[in-house]
Amino acid sequence: MDFHCSSTCQLEEPLGIEDGRISDNQITASSIFDSNHGATNARLNRPAQSGTTGAWSALHTDANQWIQANLGHSMVVSGVKTQGRAEHSQWVTQFKVQYSIDGNSWTFVQQTNNQGDMIFEGNTDHTTVVTNCFPTQVTAAYIRIVPTAWNGHISLRFELLGCEEEYHYGSVVRVGMNSNRTNLECGAEMNITQINSSTMVEIQCDTCGRYLSVHLPDTSNGVLRICELLAYVDVCPTHTALPSCAAIKNACYSGGSGTYEIDPDGPNNGVEPFTVQCDMNSGVTIIGHDSEGDVETPSGFETPGSYIKEIVYQASILQITAIIDASTHCEQYIHYECYGTVAYYGGISLHEKIRRDNILAY
Repeated sequence: MDFHCSSTCQLEEPLGIEDGRISDNQITASSIFDSNHGATNARLNRPAQSGTTGAWSALHTDANQWIQANLGHSMVVSGVKTQGRAEHSQWVTQFKVQYSIDGNSWTFVQQTNNQGDMIFEGNTDHTTVVTNCFPTQVTAAYIRIVPTAWNGHISLRFELLGCEEEYHYGSVVRVGMNSNRTNLECGAEMNITQINSSTMVEIQCDTCGRYLSVHLPDTSNGVLRICELLAYVDVCPTHTALPSCAAIKNACYSGGSGTYEIDPDGPNNGVEPFTVQCDMNSGVTIIGHDSEGDVETPSGFETPGSYIKEIVYQASILQITAIIDASTHCEQYIHYECYGTVAYYGGISLHEKIRRDNILAY
């Protein structure tokens, strides 16, 4: 059965530890037991072969050990698969994960709502592959697994899950200074010696058309893909008209739950953007109405159907239809509190709900 972690990756896939797309020199470790227990033995499902072990094994058994992968460029990473040592009863039972853009500054993957470093439950034997999804996917060029508990010895095989970065920050439009700017498409390459901390990068936000101008930090010599420039830009434009709260959450907006503007059918497609409440913990879009507080039914409406209360939502029927069409799951809540009465009398319903399309619903 396929196991998916990411809600953003259209095609989530292994990132290349097992199949060799990540080369041997891109996998490093804090220590190795000896040359036959090297970091490159940590590829998922790798057997013991040619005198080498079927796992990376650390020299020391303490909390300072780690193994990491250099992905080569920034990617969306959504989870990790782990496995124990092929030929011995050695495996990691718990671990943390760190991620980095530059390989120097590291951040631990956090629990939901940033309630501390996430401790992942690892393996219970040396052969079974265990998949752990990150509470929130990360954008990183380096991923480091830090064992915190183990059976027998710190020995590990692993794979990373994710996809190419979708560049929610926008598109690089021009690189250079003033009239010296170079128009570049995403995926183009330029020599890093042409870039320094005074180089200006102009970025266009795809969803709202805004432009941002930012400086790049100093960086070492080499060739850099233009899409990777975005990884160096610690800027996240405010998106005011993304399709849903989930889209805002999955973009790069770091604001909390509250009022946001969304545009479910996209710009210039007929339905005007409108204001909703966003739960940024879940990405749920909430449309309010005018009867969310207590509404008392006045006396004198004892006859079934004689009292009618219209519920007016804070969006038009076209806007509601647009968000429904863009959603995979929708719910409507109507809450009744009846005192001294019954919902049915003589088989006749005393309450009915008429939808906006005039269909009767009980």
